Amino acid sequence: MAAIDSLGEREGRIADALRAAIPPTRADEYTAERLREMSTDQLGVELAGLNDDPVAADRVVAEMLRRDDEDQQLHATLSVEAIADMDDFDRYTAWVRTENHPELRARIEDQWRREGVNPAAMTGADPFAAQADDTAADDAPELSATDQQRLAEGWQTLSWRKYAALEESLITNPAHRTSLDEIKARGTVSNLEVELRQEYSEFLDDLHVQAENACRGKLLNRKGEARGVDPNDILRGNVILLRNYASEELRSFLAGQGGAMSYSRWLSEHKQSADSPSNQLRFQDRDVVA
Repeated sequence: MAAIDSLGEREGRIADALRAAIPPTRADEYTAERLREMSTDQLGVELAGLNDDPVAADRVVAEMLRRDDEDQQLHATLSVEAIADMDDFDRYTAWVRTENHPELRARIEDQWRREGVNPAAMTGADPFAAQADDTAADDAPELSATDQQRLAEGWQTLSWRKYAALEESLITNPAHRTSLDEIKARGTVSNLEVELRQEYSEFLDDLHVQAENACRGKLLNRKGEARGVDPNDILRGNVILLRNYASEELRSFLAGQGGAMSYSRWLSEHKQSADSPSNQLRFQDRDVVA
């Protein structure tokens, strides 16, 4: 072997040896955008294949940690009670955000079901289509409108024991019932809140009649009619349904009304009316229970 003539040549040989000992990294493949598109299961698979690439593995682990932090924040924000108080648009926004959080997404979908609404109609796609089979479809509970109303009212007013017993009496398959933890976490609302929701329901009925008259019965476009969309879901402020299934006549009618009337918006305007001197006595405890 030829003698090393200089310190620079010696350092160059050492650097070459170190580069040869370190395997190439695939870290550049794991961009933040690509990692966010992966499911949690996919991240686990990718990490398992990066034992010899610590740089790339660190990027995958960083995304996992970011999701853990996000999951904790979402669990704190999207409690059962908070979801129940949201209007349909806010629920849809939360549903989109929880793509990588199946437990929270299921919590949002369960609230729609308790209100007698099919989650597929609210999200534009059936979230269970990929997993469903004929047997599962047969097992799905088919509740009458009366039973759906009983569940919706019971969810708001009954103790957790009584509500669990009500679900058990109406839904035979335990897999389709709400977990006891979620029932206990929901809390209950005051009689005033029940009264307000009933008033909102009556308001929607009146608005529906006005819309029928103004639109000459043409509330849905062809796609909406074919899909069996409930116009009341549009009147409640579901912008997804409004954009895709409302007729031009209904859009014009709602524009003239200042837009659809979600429960949150109605409650805000109703509160302003309730705070007037003539109504202060009736609603004097409103701020306590709101």
